[in-house]
Amino acid sequence: DNEADAALDVLDRTKMADASLPTALKWERRQLEARALSRQGQFDTALQRLKGDGSREAEVIRAEVFWRDKQWNRAAAAIAGLYPGGAAEPGTFSDTDRHFLMRQAVALTMAKDRRGLQAMRGRYQAVMRDSRYAKAFDLMTHAVYADDVPLLELPKVLADIEGAEAFLADSRAQREARKAGRAN
Repeated sequence: DNEADAALDVLDRTKMADASLPTALKWERRQLEARALSRQGQFDTALQRLKGDGSREAEVIRAEVFWRDKQWNRAAAAIAGLYPGGAAEPGTFSDTDRHFLMRQAVALTMAKDRRGLQAMRGRYQAVMRDSRYAKAFDLMTHAVYADDVPLLELPKVLADIEGAEAFLADSRAQREARKAGRAN
């Protein structure tokens, strides 16, 4: 995609300045590069750029890379890693968190991981109950077998997720713009 090409071009042209940047900014550049590489379908290279980065943002990008590469088990596992711990409390999850949980449910469905879906339902049903994803989550996790999700419903579920992704991308771009403004 053109935006990925442009991002990689800017990162490449400013690579010399990279050596003098603070460590946090170097990691941010690597994360931007990994996202752009993923959009170009260079999944292994994108993951390589994140090597050694244990930040939450890097984990989110890894999940995105696995999703784009249709590595459903790895995508589900990467998303699950964003939410470690015991019982999930509804008040502690944002719409963004619920979005990622929905993506995890889709990934588990695509991987035909019935046990994973059952575990998700048990842990996150209360969290998802009053969200805009409630019906889709119920559909995805209620099926006795992952194959039971009606195929006609899957595009709607995926479209809901893609709409949320556009919102998240816009929010991310605004955050990056604010960071860039503070750096100048």
